[in-house]
Amino acid sequence: MTNDEFISIDKFYEHLDRMIAESKSWEERLQHLQLTKVQALALMQEWQAAITHLAAAYDLPLTNKPLFCRRLETLSLTMQLTDLFALYTAVLCDTGLLFYRRRLSKQDICQFLVIFERMAAAKTMLCRQAEFSSKFEQLKKLSDPFGTFYNTTAAEADIEFLIKEFEHCFSIKGDTAILRENLMHLCEQITANYTLLPVAPILLYQIIRRNSSFLQARRFTTIIWKTIWKEQVYKIDANNDKNFRSYRALMHFFLTLCQKFNSNPAVDIAFNHYLFSRLSNLNEWHYRWKTPEDSNNWLEKPFSLKIAEFDVNYCDNALHYDDPLGEFEDLYYGSNIPAGMALKACIEELIAASPDLPEEYLRLHTASKRQRERFIKQIMQQLKVPPQASKVRQGVICQVIAVTLDVLITEKMTDTLVRCGHNLITRLSNEKDYAASMQPFSLKL
Repeated sequence: MTNDEFISIDKFYEHLDRMIAESKSWEERLQHLQLTKVQALALMQEWQAAITHLAAAYDLPLTNKPLFCRRLETLSLTMQLTDLFALYTAVLCDTGLLFYRRRLSKQDICQFLVIFERMAAAKTMLCRQAEFSSKFEQLKKLSDPFGTFYNTTAAEADIEFLIKEFEHCFSIKGDTAILRENLMHLCEQITANYTLLPVAPILLYQIIRRNSSFLQARRFTTIIWKTIWKEQVYKIDANNDKNFRSYRALMHFFLTLCQKFNSNPAVDIAFNHYLFSRLSNLNEWHYRWKTPEDSNNWLEKPFSLKIAEFDVNYCDNALHYDDPLGEFEDLYYGSNIPAGMALKACIEELIAASPDLPEEYLRLHTASKRQRERFIKQIMQQLKVPPQASKVRQGVICQVIAVTLDVLITEKMTDTLVRCGHNLITRLSNEKDYAASMQPFSLKL
């Protein structure tokens, strides 16, 4: 085999067999899930038959995962809820038993047990999101539980704590007497109200963040309930140092409030973290730009990241090159990264100028290797290879083009799954029994 030839799909699955053999055995998984082999086989066959039937009923192609996702999103607000959950978790969790099935029968049982565990994790995550979403909607509908602050008292230690943390995150202007008085009334009203106490950390965070100047200038500041829950979108795509320091201070302020209330059983810390993730994009910023100094800071992962972590690939038939010298890896992760970055930038520029290319490539995913290879080489012929990558072999350039297209298609499909997931959660949040609504056929998760 020459360096520029693609690895055969048979060779790829031989490698997959070795990986499965080296991972947790199916016997161990059966024991963990308290299933016999016969029970697992029956569940697998039932699941495959049910999903295949549902996909056909809604005209969802099991041979084109991105198109399946797009159509599912379109139907997600109208189809029966149990069907939506079954189909959504199928595309989210499948590892090769439904889409583009090429696996050998001996791999089926092990793969289904992996899928079974992934579906259980997905159900737990979606149910929790639906529960918190429902609670959030109820919280927003409260009839202004604050009104105007009244002349009350609060623990001096709590006030000193808040002033100290306020100073770390915001600018204190002059005397703190008015701030101290407002924080005192704010703490008393929240901690004395059984409706507000469970969300005390996020409530204090939102009120102080949105009113840091007013709290220092005006006694008995009136808090308008509905404005507390407005989302704040920060610019997180670039670091100008000042903005990141500000974001890190806000994150620290919220986490410190959570730590302060953590010992109070009436406070729902998990729900507070969920609300923090809903009310700004600082969670996304944290996971995108996390540094070693943030290693001890835990924040709720954004829903988009939770979906991305299911690692849904748009196909299992991607083009692979035999690269014994590791040139492709070197472009991405090794000493030749500048050439790789320049090459990827040129490819992305070409694709941006021809936005139909990813869709054309997607239509070829079930075509022969030769057809897909020809398509990639046609793109390469249009490419103006940058000087930094002038010595990169054509075969490696083809691999970079294929991977770039794969990533773009997968990212777009993941975005579709995120939107579809939001629709599913919204509908589930209106149901009284989340578990019953999420239980298609007899598959017990």
